[in-house]
Amino acid sequence: MDETNDSMSYREAMDELQQIVTRLRETENVDVDDLVKDVARAKELIDFCGGKIKRADTAIKTIVGELQVADAQGQSNVSGTTPAEKQSRDSKKP
Repeated sequence: MDETNDSMSYREAMDELQQIVTRLRETENVDVDDLVKDVARAKELIDFCGGKIKRADTAIKTIVGELQVADAQGQSNVSGTTPAEKQSRDSKKP
């Protein structure tokens, strides 16, 4: 039943999970076998989404860390000007 793979997007997984939850809430006579399948699939989707969130968090922290290192080394800042360029430009002002 593990049809969750990396080609599935986070949004697709969340949409499928929402469909399962809605179906379980709205169905009065739930078949036990279907319930087991739905709960198992929901767990797969939750695990998948959790993994996506963790990978996104790691990637964002890495990017922010790289930006902080570059800024600390004087490679750039928000304006795109290095401190040396700013100092050179400022020293030429009358």
